[in-house]
Amino acid sequence: MILDITESFLYDVNMDPDLGKETCITYLIFDPDELYNDKISLKLINFDLNTSHFLDELRMDSKMEHTLKGVTCLNAPSLFCNMPVNFEFTGIKGFELCILDDKQKKIYKSTSYKLKKGDLRFRLTGKSSLSQYFVVLNLIGNTNAKVCIDFAPNDCIYNDEKNINISYNQYKMENIKNPKWEDFINSCYKERTKMFDFDFVEEYFPLFALRAIKDEK
Repeated sequence: MILDITESFLYDVNMDPDLGKETCITYLIFDPDELYNDKISLKLINFDLNTSHFLDELRMDSKMEHTLKGVTCLNAPSLFCNMPVNFEFTGIKGFELCILDDKQKKIYKSTSYKLKKGDLRFRLTGKSSLSQYFVVLNLIGNTNAKVCIDFAPNDCIYNDEKNINISYNQYKMENIKNPKWEDFINSCYKERTKMFDFDFVEEYFPLFALRAIKDEK
């Protein structure tokens, strides 16, 4: 099932779900070489997908048709996606990321771009498969950028008020060594980039706006 979540990305993708006593670990998996393309594919694991915008599409799945019977956008539950879900971004003009190690030391990386009014910002967070690193990634898209997800509802867990503690169903990722990632990390720098500057973000994306409200100076 493919869903276009461009305009509802901030609301529909919860990368810090509260699933009970055990801390939920969201994984963000991507190839750093792909970040320089205008089309980027990556995967998220262990996150909540709000369903209120997609009830009709989800009911087309044989499993969800009965489960979502009688559900409306006002009382729609979420799906806990504990299997890798593919995200495909198109129309990307740049990226900025912050990498934190296990000592909370921060390093940054970005490409050169200028914001235009209407440009989109997609912010993703998660632990990498390299256990000591947590990644905050901002993808900057042009005004026609899109993000679609490709997933099977059968690979998700229906999460409603009767099933609030599903932390034991988290996907556990094994730690790996990746020379490409290590080279990428070594190319990062300590200087904070603009999308990690609070004043800059507030000027162009106030109140968590999805689209830039003006051209960058």
